[in-house]
Formats: sequence, structure tokens, C-alpha cells
Amino acid sequence: MSTGDPPAAHRVELLSVDGLTRAFGPRTAIRDLSLVVRAGEVFGFIGANGGGKTTALRLIAGLLKADGGRGRVLGLLRG
Repeated sequence: MSTGDPPAAHRVELLSVDGLTRAFGPRTAIRDLSLVVRAGEVFGFIGANGGGKTTALRLIAGLLKADGGRGRVLGLLRG
């Protein structure tokens, strides 16, 4: 490990999402969302009204079923 590398605890993936997709009828709310948040990182969703922020969070939390993709929260598989 070089001097600039983060400690091992900060490389742990707390949240990982790959290819998350959700449509409501003909309207696609989320298309192919992929992201990773590791321990020690801060991540935020910003964007316009109707941009899919709440839908993404509901999918990640398991409150909505995704049409495609999958994710893990603290190692637990979602989707």
C-alpha cells in the first residue's frame, strides 16, 4: 500500500448498484444507473424535479421492484 492509498476499511463497498432500471408504463424513470459508495465517502443525489432521485432511493431501499439491474446494501443483495 502506498502512502496515498486509503485504509482498507475505507475501500469496503457499502452500496453498489449496477444497471438499475425502472419504468412506469411508457415513461422510464431510471435507466441503467450504476454507482458505488465506499466507507468514508459521502454521496448525494441532485437534479431536477422528476429526475428519478426518489425512485432511485426507493429502489435501493427495496421499496420498489426494479425492472432491471441489481444492487447491494451492506452486502445484502437487492433486485
